[in-house]
Amino acid sequence: MRTIFRRWMAPLCALMVTAGNTQAQEDEIPDFGFIRLVNVVAAGQGNTTYHLDGRNLYPKGYKFAQRTGGVAIKPGSPTLEVKKEGVETGKTKLDVVKSQTTTLIAFSEKLEVEEGEPPAWKAKILKLKQKEVEKGFRLTVVSVCIQEEIPFMIATAARKVVEKPSVKRFRTTSLDLGNSRGDVEIRMSDAKTQLCLFTPDTPGNYVVVFYNDAEGGIKAMSFFDPNFVVAG
Repeated sequence: MRTIFRRWMAPLCALMVTAGNTQAQEDEIPDFGFIRLVNVVAAGQGNTTYHLDGRNLYPKGYKFAQRTGGVAIKPGSPTLEVKKEGVETGKTKLDVVKSQTTTLIAFSEKLEVEEGEPPAWKAKILKLKQKEVEKGFRLTVVSVCIQEEIPFMIATAARKVVEKPSVKRFRTTSLDLGNSRGDVEIRMSDAKTQLCLFTPDTPGNYVVVFYNDAEGGIKAMSFFDPNFVVAG
């Protein structure tokens, strides 16, 4: 099984943030809270920019399917705006808590328009809040796809089993990956299309985000969060 896993490793694991780097960054600034930005705004043109109380966090903007590690900001309730050419600006109020990380998944949602009018899109933001520390290796799958529910397959080398769960739109599905390291592969339910593959190396929670590309296809990215996360 490891041979099959390894063939798919290189192109997808570039999306992962190592647990050590992210955790070290957060430990160095204990008086701050953190936000992680996940940019999957598929509609529109150019890069996506994020503005915190009017301040552009990265003027060059983020490319599609790009994300950050933990960005340190002062605890409080700032307003985050997501901007991209050709997409209506989306915004949300944050609750930044000291030493905690909130993951913010920005995506584009098609708006209803009058017949004959061109299609319109708006940026939306789904927040993942840290809930509690989990023991062992965990997986949390979250979807911002247009599909109301996505069935998928997960194969784990450590447990040597194949499971067939599903995840609903704007919800999370949590799975136990066992207590030992090993490759984790996620495919569509037809088993033909691989969505993600990674190798957990540190106990904690591994997050996989399902999102749509510009053509409406289902894609996925993964990252590590030491705590369990929940949509909210």
